[in-house]
Amino acid sequence: MPGNPRTAGIREFDRLFHQGTLLGRSEAELLDLFVCSRDEYAFEALVTRHGPMVLRTCCALLADPHDADDAFQATFLVLSRRAGSIRNAKLLGPWLHRVARRVCSRSLAESSRRSRLERPSTDALSSLAAPCATLPHADRVALHEAIDHLPERYRRVIILCDLEGHSHAEAAARLRCLIGTVKGRQSRARSLLGRRLTRLGLAPASLLSGTLLSLPTRAFSVPHTLIHRTSRTAATFALGSSLAPGTVPGVALSLATGVLSSMATHQLKFTALVGLLALCLGSSGLAALRHATDDGPRSVNAPRCSGARLPTLPRIFPTRFAR
Repeated sequence: MPGNPRTAGIREFDRLFHQGTLLGRSEAELLDLFVCSRDEYAFEALVTRHGPMVLRTCCALLADPHDADDAFQATFLVLSRRAGSIRNAKLLGPWLHRVARRVCSRSLAESSRRSRLERPSTDALSSLAAPCATLPHADRVALHEAIDHLPERYRRVIILCDLEGHSHAEAAARLRCLIGTVKGRQSRARSLLGRRLTRLGLAPASLLSGTLLSLPTRAFSVPHTLIHRTSRTAATFALGSSLAPGTVPGVALSLATGVLSSMATHQLKFTALVGLLALCLGSSGLAALRHATDDGPRSVNAPRCSGARLPTLPRIFPTRFAR
């Protein structure tokens, strides 16, 4: 029986054993385990590592903790489908941050068109919105939008160091650069964020120092029930199978499906654009080759300007000596 305490205890022991064996695995190894064998524990390890940053982002962009719960689950459901297409697993955190922003934007757009669904209470999650409550919602949205608009090399450093809490040495290892480079990029990124927020009429000092970016990651620790519920449905969703009713909220499932559809459309447009560009370059190359062939090879002794007259050579001898 599912409610048997002995069965639950065996499953908990099995989970702790697998978590111990997966503790030192890299993101690339965990993703491979999940893609190849749909290992639920490997995916749970990924959710445990990157969940605080994703939850921090969702709580910052969505005022309602229930919406943040749905967005959190939808973000990792998108990961379960796209796990095999991630090129650099060491930068999974920045990838998840961008997906979380897309999910939250879609949630805000759909909130006015959908009715409020009855969901189970998540009191533990409601308390997690408190660290972000010191900032107005509009300011939090502006801050994360500014982060997303940073150049890629600066955005990665901000997410790894400020949102995920990695040290400069850890970020340098993931980015394959020197520690001094990471420190310089972080300083430059904060300067760019300050300029952008100033142009928006916000006070960058209150947003960047002592508020969202400087909050410790442990302030956004994810409840284990949320991690387990998200990981349990990931393998089923990744296979394209229908989820059992009540396994995951319908709103989270709708958000994940919508974001996956938009990502597929964007990728299709990009592929079509690259193909069109290659076709244009090929056509222009063929036209240039045909034009060169039609002209034919030039004679080596031919004058450069066919219409110009060659200058006459001056007389070497005077006329009176000519016979």
